[in-house]
Amino acid sequence: MSDDYSAMDLREMDRTAALNELNAEQFERWEDVQELTQAADERAEQFAANDRTVSSVVVDADLDELGTDVEVYGNDLTVYIDADDDRLHDAIKRLDDRFGDVERDDLDALGDADREAIGEALEDILLSSIVAWDGERFEDLPADEPLAIVQVAREEWGLTPTFEAVMKIIGACNEAQAERFEAIDSFHGAQRSRNH
Repeated sequence: MSDDYSAMDLREMDRTAALNELNAEQFERWEDVQELTQAADERAEQFAANDRTVSSVVVDADLDELGTDVEVYGNDLTVYIDADDDRLHDAIKRLDDRFGDVERDDLDALGDADREAIGEALEDILLSSIVAWDGERFEDLPADEPLAIVQVAREEWGLTPTFEAVMKIIGACNEAQAERFEAIDSFHGAQRSRNH
């Protein structure tokens, strides 16, 4: 090799070769390059570990961790909307196919059959979104109990308040999801700026 070693040459050179081939000044430069390379490798590993952590939190998280706490008519709910939930999609499709963009003010003018159809769709949305009701995880209850809880609540609240409860849950879930995505985007933005 020539006496003029590039940073890449020094980076790829092992310690034995550096001791044998380099003068004192070049060896000092080799040590600096090695320290910088090691620091860059450690940073890259830390970023990879952070990516794995973010992925674990987002992909592997328990619904209690992803869920949002919201108070609905004195009941403390943990809610989460899974975009892949078939029951949720079916309920929304039934509402949209039959009523279009139904709004709160439209409910009072509907007949009994339409009110019942909307009520059943709202029950399905509640069942799809509620993780826990007053601390009781729905998945830990007997299979028919979550439906019974939601049906009793709908009867006690009435159709319009049930509609408002669903809107409140959807709003809380959307806000929490936006915050999670903002945090992830912020993390990735910081990571990208460090890599440049």
